[in-house]
Amino acid sequence: MINLRFQWLQKDERIQANENEQLLIFHAQRLDCIFGNIPIVKISSGINDVITLAPKLVKKLTKEYYIATDEINLALIIKSESPLKHEFFGTNYDKIQLAETPHYKGDPTAGDSRRVWQFIGSESGLPFRLGLTVHGARGTWSSTPHKFEIEALTNPAPIDFFEQFAYMMNPKGGWGIQVRQGHIYDRFGRGFIKDSKFISDRSIQQIPLGSHPVTGGPGIQLAYFWVYTSSALELMEKFK
Repeated sequence: MINLRFQWLQKDERIQANENEQLLIFHAQRLDCIFGNIPIVKISSGINDVITLAPKLVKKLTKEYYIATDEINLALIIKSESPLKHEFFGTNYDKIQLAETPHYKGDPTAGDSRRVWQFIGSESGLPFRLGLTVHGARGTWSSTPHKFEIEALTNPAPIDFFEQFAYMMNPKGGWGIQVRQGHIYDRFGRGFIKDSKFISDRSIQQIPLGSHPVTGGPGIQLAYFWVYTSSALELMEKFK
């Protein structure tokens, strides 16, 4: 299983991939680019690709590092035990699916509506899944467990799994609550957690294999990038 982690970047902060690492950078000029009807999010690899969700755009980078210049700058650091080839993403732009039409989830009358974009899915052939969830209203919930997560709670199996959420709040500086119940995997091995975490704007949490509902505080609209990987990834598809 590869190693993944999110890292928020301050404006003018520079990040560069180390040995056996590759970067994906999510950046947007303004907060309303994320919370608008169609997020205008650029995804840059530290090698040569820049892809924009809406409108779609692909262009070349000339450097192998990134300097944060926008209001929103989030790095996904991908590390492998063996060197990652430049063609890990390379020019195969179809490996990153930036559909302009999201998955609509929840019920607006029940207060849990949200839009979900999956950037990297099973069709990519890549060893992780990646996406963005944007709540449709303020102070609402999302991230109810999928089928494979319910099964992990009721019939635990020795499967490695890693997931992180990287949160944004509207208005900026907001807060929320992340509930966590399930199996979590770290350098110490596999354990079971059951807790609730206070989350702030531009914070990151590790998410268990199990139940993990999340909400913005009263008057707070929540969005979060999510990424997960597993050695049994084919059994853990959120969208089929």
